[in-house]
Amino acid sequence: MLHSDDNCAMKEIARQLCLEHQLSFSKMASSDDNTEFMIDMLRECGLAHKTILFVLEEFDLFAQGKQRLLYSLLDAMQSLTSQAVVIGVSCRLDADQLLEKRVRSRFSHRKLLFISPSLDDIQRLVEHLLILAKDSGLPEKYITDYNSRLTSIFSDKKFKGCLNSLMDADATTSNILRFLFRAVSYMDMESGFLPIESFLKALSSMQRQPKMDSLQDLSILELYILVCMHRLEDKEQSSYNFTSIMKGLRASFG
Repeated sequence: MLHSDDNCAMKEIARQLCLEHQLSFSKMASSDDNTEFMIDMLRECGLAHKTILFVLEEFDLFAQGKQRLLYSLLDAMQSLTSQAVVIGVSCRLDADQLLEKRVRSRFSHRKLLFISPSLDDIQRLVEHLLILAKDSGLPEKYITDYNSRLTSIFSDKKFKGCLNSLMDADATTSNILRFLFRAVSYMDMESGFLPIESFLKALSSMQRQPKMDSLQDLSILELYILVCMHRLEDKEQSSYNFTSIMKGLRASFG
């Protein structure tokens, strides 16, 4: 939602380029200014033999409308002596088919398809990370008891349900590691073991999103208003009125 149009996305690209190269960023710069700045950076990085990697998440959203951002990026990469790569990440297999002809002709059409890990894959990863090795330097009896308790938990229906809920939300390795870190932080310090409650508490803490809870009952119009307020804050405007928000709404709807 925050980069719902090409202008906002181009502004974010300019901001990140400024941050990476320790340059001052102007929040009031126009879309044309940001595009020109990006082209200049591509040219300079090409001369310095530096590579710029653009990662566009939810790529299919950029393949809608006039697709100005994609065209500007790909056209600049073709017309300049630059070392840059554009990677689009999307859950849609047909995302490249949404591109206009002028954009598609500049696209390489290389695809890497990733299949989500299965429950068995995730469980094997969890077992590999949590089971203690015999040569870990801990007392042998503790290692045996610890691993035995964990093995019992791994076959528990509650634990499998916990993993299923986790995978439904985010099955990435980084999220699994975050989940296990929280589970270990809930370890019973007296016994030194990981009870099933540790995993349930970890899942519960990861599912809590107070901001999302406060947004879930808002209407589409109210969400648009919040986005407009966020954009005004990006322009260092800490207060808003009806006129400024309506101006932002009109810009969002074209």
